[in-house]
Amino acid sequence: MEIYIILFWYEILIALFLEKRLRKNDQIIVYSSGKLKIYVKQFTLLLLLVLPLWLVMGMRYGIGTDFHEYRRIFEYIASEKDVFHGYENIELGFKIFDYLIALFTDNAQWMFLLSSFIIIAGYLKGFYDNRNSLVICIAAFMGLGYYFYAMNIFRQYMAMAVVFSGITYLEHGQIKKFLCFILAACLFHTSVLIWLPILVLIKVLPGRNYYYVTLFIGFLLFYNQTAIIRFLSRFTKYQSFFEKNSHFVQSRVSYTNILISAIILFVAFLFRKQMLNVNRINDLRIKCVWFMFITYICMNFLGDSIIRVVLHFSIYCLLILADAFMCIGKKGRAFFQICFVVVMFLSIFIILYYDSNITHQFVPYVSGTLQSIDQ
Repeated sequence: MEIYIILFWYEILIALFLEKRLRKNDQIIVYSSGKLKIYVKQFTLLLLLVLPLWLVMGMRYGIGTDFHEYRRIFEYIASEKDVFHGYENIELGFKIFDYLIALFTDNAQWMFLLSSFIIIAGYLKGFYDNRNSLVICIAAFMGLGYYFYAMNIFRQYMAMAVVFSGITYLEHGQIKKFLCFILAACLFHTSVLIWLPILVLIKVLPGRNYYYVTLFIGFLLFYNQTAIIRFLSRFTKYQSFFEKNSHFVQSRVSYTNILISAIILFVAFLFRKQMLNVNRINDLRIKCVWFMFITYICMNFLGDSIIRVVLHFSIYCLLILADAFMCIGKKGRAFFQICFVVVMFLSIFIILYYDSNITHQFVPYVSGTLQSIDQ
């Protein structure tokens, strides 16, 4: 537990330097007293931001609901040198990823290290591209549990991080480049294809029509639950997963996600005009929040399955919270940002002490359990 307390405040401190002290000459003042000024390169602070999050996640051992399963997959591929047979429910791209690592080592810990790097580097790149909100994004990323969930469903988080690292292409209308990131990500987890329908809807439905049509589609899906479950079970390779999750499983987790998305949506509509003045890209983000909320409400009959699919929008929508703070006056903004960071810090305690009893081996570390890569 102690490692996360230290990690949280360390990341907040480094993010503050990056967000507030960035200079045009690519140097950041970390100390100033009279004529004495100490500068640090921007890249150095970025490295200091990435390394702790990466190493804590990548050097875990026996942590996460699927840790041992993915270790067995790696060991099977390392021994058989075959990515086309066995574990048919795993995307080919992830098996090739394991195979390439296995060419150099049979230690599965390297697979966790490299996959963790993809996750952390991808998300921090997305956050850094919106550097005015870096502190809020990192606080929410850890405080709302996304950092910890990545240790449990890390193959999906790898795909999500790849997409998120290219999110600026979507925001600036470079759809073809963004589609390349989606195609690369679906090699690790096909759930990223959920981005395709929202891209189509945003493109063909301008203005308020988008909200009306998506709401209508949502209710159609809600009143055809049985047909949807049969379709997904028949035409996807996750048949057993959909069958066992075809009711509102993990209801407390589901309601929590609905509440979070509802709060973000409320903030988005409350400050919509101001946020559009801050950044016109927020129109796209608000539409993603709406899509996320409608999906949670109208497709909750898929339980944990839909939670994992909508995760693709959940972290992206944190950028709206960050821009919402920019709509507050400077004096009030600092106060509310501090309050938000403190709340996110307290949220970590709830996740690690309460959720771990439900999600099986969810608490990543207790004192002294950080394993060496040689073990």
